[in-house]
Amino acid sequence: MNAFVKSSILFLLSLPPSWFLLVILASQTDLGFTHIIGAETHWGGVHDRTLEWASDSALRSSCNVLFFGSSTCYEGIDPRALEAYGLRGFNFCSAGQGIGNSAALLPAVLSESEADLVVLDLYPNLWQGPTTSIESARDWALNGQLSERAWSSALLTNAWTSSDPYNILLSLWNVTNRLLLKHKHNAAPDSNGIYKGMGFVARTFPPLKTQPECPKDSVRVFSEPFCSKLEAIKEECEKKNVKLVLVIPPQLCPEIFEKPACWSELSVIDGLEWPGHDKPELYYDDHHLVAAGAERYSAWLASAVSLEVQAGSPQ
Repeated sequence: MNAFVKSSILFLLSLPPSWFLLVILASQTDLGFTHIIGAETHWGGVHDRTLEWASDSALRSSCNVLFFGSSTCYEGIDPRALEAYGLRGFNFCSAGQGIGNSAALLPAVLSESEADLVVLDLYPNLWQGPTTSIESARDWALNGQLSERAWSSALLTNAWTSSDPYNILLSLWNVTNRLLLKHKHNAAPDSNGIYKGMGFVARTFPPLKTQPECPKDSVRVFSEPFCSKLEAIKEECEKKNVKLVLVIPPQLCPEIFEKPACWSELSVIDGLEWPGHDKPELYYDDHHLVAAGAERYSAWLASAVSLEVQAGSPQ
């Protein structure tokens, strides 16, 4: 073996420890962290909701309803509306969160709670492309504040199924940081949202004044890969004797779809049945609600969810 080959092998072997050392050094300063590891953010509320969940054992043990989904969920569903029915809920949604992300996170959440019901928000426009969102996996790895073993596994699974090498490295960093480095989250406040607790972010964007122009392509298909992830979520819920309910969020530009066979045994709450679903002044774009819209939608949804809790799991 010539000197060049030996040098190349030694160089390649030195890369992982060198990068690991660089990450440790970078995490010691906010500037180094932002430019070398990643720019943390409060957008989406992942930092705030995970910090709240981790710091309140009474909350974890008392939640009856757990919400999973994308931004239509964490901006549109305020779990505090359930309190009118003697229930407590918490929102584990994030920006762009696909059904694969929710499937990765669910086991960790259920391991820490005594929930009766899981509500899965399924925004139809996310039924295209990969089941696991790179954006959501990155958000949880970079901004999440949970360090229990089940959460470390969830973050690694979330990153791995996103098929993004950077996300995988971020999730490894997150686990290391929570256990050893203790880097403090450093991000500017969300200038267009207020974290209200229980995982909910109230959006402060100005509401629409008129109906937006809707895209012509509005047909969506909940395909086999998405059904496969849904089956994994159903199985996880069944292990814990937790009922699973699906929610289609309200929109000004609703998509057209047929309910797939994998939904057949599940209750589905359709947000288009909410009386405010077609009022532009309750939205800031064609599918995201402003704070006033979320308040009204959450009150309507809480009533429907409470009935699902009362009905219990199907025998």
